[in-house]
Amino acid sequence: MNMVIPNEGKVKILDELFRLTGARESFVLDLFKNNETVDDDSTGADFTIADFGGYAQVAIARGDFDAAVEVSNEGSITKTTVPTFSCTSGAAQTVYGWILRGASSGIIYAGQNFDSPRVMAPGAVEALDPFTIKDKTYA
Repeated sequence: MNMVIPNEGKVKILDELFRLTGARESFVLDLFKNNETVDDDSTGADFTIADFGGYAQVAIARGDFDAAVEVSNEGSITKTTVPTFSCTSGAAQTVYGWILRGASSGIIYAGQNFDSPRVMAPGAVEALDPFTIKDKTYA
């Protein structure tokens, strides 16, 4: 499934790009465990964050991305290191995708459902490789 920038993220991104001055927030990346589709009207309240044994959200600073590039009218930016989630203990838990939120605002900047749910059981690792955010204009 394609990555989505929900409406609240669209507004936040435009504010940061064209209006806001000064410091900007960093990000947190989470897996979610409820079978919810990331779409235009998604908000943080729609998702139940994973909590399997060993789960930890991934903190992402703005400097953690390579320079953005454009290929065939599609912009993309990739995180320099691969965000990885590991299950170390407890019962198996199914996760359905990821959301990237503002660390202080909680606003979802982007999210994506996995093509098929992942089962996180002890020893399972989910690496989002590559972790790339893309944008494209559709007419």
